[in-house]
Amino acid sequence: MSPGRPAGSRPRRARSRLDSFRYALRGLANAWRSEPNFRIDVVAAYLALAAGWWLGVGGTQLAAIAVAIALVLAGELFNTALEEAIDLAMPRLHPKAGRAKDVSAGAVLVMAAGALAVALGVLLPAALEPGRIARRLAGSGWREAVVLAGALVLAAAAWASGGGGRREAR
Repeated sequence: MSPGRPAGSRPRRARSRLDSFRYALRGLANAWRSEPNFRIDVVAAYLALAAGWWLGVGGTQLAAIAVAIALVLAGELFNTALEEAIDLAMPRLHPKAGRAKDVSAGAVLVMAAGALAVALGVLLPAALEPGRIARRLAGSGWREAVVLAGALVLAAAAWASGGGGRREAR
């Protein structure tokens, strides 16, 4: 028997592929609501991808940024899951539990630094290419409108759900 589960109960299992997706989407929604760093990472991801799209970088370069972003977001989700499991297993503060949480958070920091390096490696050369930004600004304004509208919607969603973060002592 596992702590926190009634005697005789079985772990929750997906009965179908659709249930598996529902559980996964529920996990993403929970992370969005409860984890400020996850929301920050999603906004940063949008901005990096939108900048690449606006600058007209190639598909392979955008894919590299997207993979780096996916690793950071997955790292945040694993970190959250580990912290929740530790909090459940160790209701009282223990130095090893705190170290495990710190190491997990450090792993996410390493992933984020790597993703930043990838994004800068792709976006800076494109942005610094002589005349590229001037050509983009002189072109039609639909790209700018799409990027700005998306940024505003995402920022509003992140701000609106900002009050639900966990606050626990270490």
